[in-house]
Amino acid sequence: METISYQLDDCLGVLDELQDSIEVEEGNLDQISKRLDEINRIKNKYNGSIKDILMFRERIADKINFLDENNLEVKNLIEKRKQISQNYQDKALQLHNERWKIAHFIEKELEQELQFLKMEEARLHVQFHEKEGISPEGMEEIEFFISTNLGQSMKPLAKIASGGEVSRIMLAIKVLFSRVDQIPILIFDEIDVGVGGETVKKIGDKLQEIGQRAQVISITHSPAIAARASQQFYIEKDVSGEKTLSSVTELGEEERIREIARMLSGEQITDSVLELAKEMLEEGRL
Repeated sequence: METISYQLDDCLGVLDELQDSIEVEEGNLDQISKRLDEINRIKNKYNGSIKDILMFRERIADKINFLDENNLEVKNLIEKRKQISQNYQDKALQLHNERWKIAHFIEKELEQELQFLKMEEARLHVQFHEKEGISPEGMEEIEFFISTNLGQSMKPLAKIASGGEVSRIMLAIKVLFSRVDQIPILIFDEIDVGVGGETVKKIGDKLQEIGQRAQVISITHSPAIAARASQQFYIEKDVSGEKTLSSVTELGEEERIREIARMLSGEQITDSVLELAKEMLEEGRL
């Protein structure tokens, strides 16, 4: 009897375990039932089989991964853009500071050059105008302002009306820049327009100065400037039928004397004019 009692106790223990197992499985059945309901809902929504739905899920997952990768690339590009923009700002600021230093130097040097060219009251100012956006030239635009007479307000260089003033200002700028830039050839087209007398001689001096550092080609009607050249060419136009032909002839020493004499007095060339032309050529070689 005692043995049977022990066996009954074991059976009761097994039955209790089975009952607990059944309760757990019933909970799992509820979860499974809900899962099946969800699957059926998705099948009805997308009108497909479970296989189709799983394939659709894979495609959506691939798209999500693709978008995530693109989003990362966009973030990297945005960060790179920030770095480039900051680098531009740093370089532009450095360029701005250098320009400020050079601007004051240019103002002083050009004023001295203009005084030599008989513009004693000329005052120059370099202005900086902030520029929007990104540009290879930096964060600003530069404009030259000038006052050519005492008490006169500063005006943009582009609005200077006098041809003689413009010619001398441009000459002064080229003289200054020729000292720092390796410019092989400089061409001046009638730089003497609107000026005469002592001013023309001063212009000739400056052309000679530039000529020591670069090749200077000057188209001129001024004998004072022509006499300063190391070589002189005569340009002649000839109308033939409906065509205009230009010829260029290099002048020898005697031809230069006669041409400068002609520039001095026109077609009426006297011995005294020839002598003056010869003196001008000799002076130009000093």
